[in-house]
Amino acid sequence: MKRNNSLLIILLMMFSVHFAFAQSKTVSGTVTDQRLGETLPGVSVLVKGSNTGTVTDIDGRYSLQVPSNDAVMVFSYIGYITQEVVVGDQTEINVQLEQDLIGLEEVVVVGYGRQKRENLTGAVSTVNVAQTLESKPVADVGRSLKGVVPGLTITHATGGLNQEALIKLRGYGSVNGPSDPLILIDGVEGKLSDINPEAIESISVLKDAASTSIYGVRAAFGVVLITTKKGKAGKAVVTYSNNFAFSTPIWEIKHAPMADLMDAIHTAKERNNGGAPFAFGMGGQDWRDKSIQWEKDYGYLGSSLSDETMKEGRDFEVIGGQFYGYRSWDVFGQILNKNAFAGTHNLSISGGNDMMTYSISLANNSKEGLYRVNTEQLTRRSLNANFSTKLNNWATLNFRNILSKRVYEEPFSYRLGSRLGELFYALRWPNNFPYGVSDGTYFGAPKGTSFIGPIGFLRNANRSVTNRDYSRHTMELVTDIFDSGHQKLDFTTNFSYSKSDEEIHEKGGSVPLINWWSSGNPPKFDPAYYATSTSRNKTSYDFRKNKLYSFNAFANYTNTTLENHTFSVLGGTNIEQNDFSYLTAARPFLLDPKLPELATAFGDAVANNAKDRWRVMGFFTRLNYNYKDKLLVE
Repeated sequence: MKRNNSLLIILLMMFSVHFAFAQSKTVSGTVTDQRLGETLPGVSVLVKGSNTGTVTDIDGRYSLQVPSNDAVMVFSYIGYITQEVVVGDQTEINVQLEQDLIGLEEVVVVGYGRQKRENLTGAVSTVNVAQTLESKPVADVGRSLKGVVPGLTITHATGGLNQEALIKLRGYGSVNGPSDPLILIDGVEGKLSDINPEAIESISVLKDAASTSIYGVRAAFGVVLITTKKGKAGKAVVTYSNNFAFSTPIWEIKHAPMADLMDAIHTAKERNNGGAPFAFGMGGQDWRDKSIQWEKDYGYLGSSLSDETMKEGRDFEVIGGQFYGYRSWDVFGQILNKNAFAGTHNLSISGGNDMMTYSISLANNSKEGLYRVNTEQLTRRSLNANFSTKLNNWATLNFRNILSKRVYEEPFSYRLGSRLGELFYALRWPNNFPYGVSDGTYFGAPKGTSFIGPIGFLRNANRSVTNRDYSRHTMELVTDIFDSGHQKLDFTTNFSYSKSDEEIHEKGGSVPLINWWSSGNPPKFDPAYYATSTSRNKTSYDFRKNKLYSFNAFANYTNTTLENHTFSVLGGTNIEQNDFSYLTAARPFLLDPKLPELATAFGDAVANNAKDRWRVMGFFTRLNYNYKDKLLVE
């Protein structure tokens, strides 16, 4: 009897073991796009209520061990509607995911996370990157954002190619101090001019205190959040694009006809001290009449003449040692570039597999300035490289890199105090001043020599050069501590190192010009005009170095245990250190204006430097409660 009982127990144990093993099984299959039929790599496949999961491979295939036939498999992918499937007695489950286009458009990047637009409690605007950046032949993010975001004002004071955008959000917030919004590129402070527009994935603008408070006092005037593109699992995708553009003034600036212009000049002078000579000794009825007659003979703005050579007796006279100019010039046609060229080349490659993704983009941009003669030139080359490696089912390591090199050349400005001083003086002076060049027969000047004036300075100016090198390297670890379906906790930590080196080489020097400015003295050729000026016949170097160290660590907990109730908590810390150094050196009186270096000048050298360091450390937290998407508390 005992033997029979023992045999029965052994049989029951064998049956139990066999039953237990029969409940656990492997399920495999393929995940595809419902509309396109293409396989989807990188789809998350999870057993609901557990930490058991995997992701689809490059061909959209997966294989997962499930505990029982009652298990529910959850398939989720960014931009697609999450789908749940009961295993039952199936061993192969093929799933077609439906694109969630509406939900994808409503996801907004906010401080240290993302939220659905419908759940936002603060004032946040997003930018349609495809329409705003990718479709425009503009390589400057700041110029592309003009007029795109309500309340965001972007201006460029002088129109110089190398000028940083002046950004104000909802007007000026301070009378005396700066009121610029905080610019964050992948969570680290930066400049819009250092980022390639083609590398941007999303832009969010946080406007009010509710949205910006998590960044502290530096975000008192708003925040612009820029996120760069990341790689997606799948076959390598190589993209090349280019665009070429020409910029032209939106209106033509012209001087008035000579009769009207001369009448206005003399009327103004009569109201000022009884009609003193206009300028540089010129004035009087004879000057007026001859200038008007010249325009009658040769057309408005000298339309019947095609060259810039000035003939004595036709275009000007010297009477009693006094210079008188008669020729009517199209001054702004001489100065302004009607077809300023700009070209952009972009090359990118992205792809990866279920363990590693990458996105690399290269860009080369070049642009001409507004001057027709000796124009500005801006060249920028940039590299963005983002890598993401999945260490296991719960940890991902990200690397983000930005490299940028900018070279800016511009003519040295002899009209001090304004980068566009030459244009200012052209607006200020009448157009019968000598804007042409010598024919080589007068004043001892070689053929082709310019007269003193805005165009003469432009033709002969050395080209000052600004070099800026920028680099940033970020390492980030993202860990999913647990995800039980109704409760989720993840932790993110990252460290960034940014460095910028800027060198500004200002190249002045004397210039060979015909000096007609001396009232009462005959004009003469000066091979080294401004030779005695310490502010113009000089060269200088400015060196600026900036290093930024940034560390962030934050955790995000979400709880949906109670039906229709969502509760989330975000908390973390931000630590930053910034080191800035500045060194300048200048020396006047160049031995040769073609060699504008400190070693080739003989005046007294001047040097100065400065150093600055600041550190900040802060802690932040954010609480969110959502009831049926109707009651929102933050």
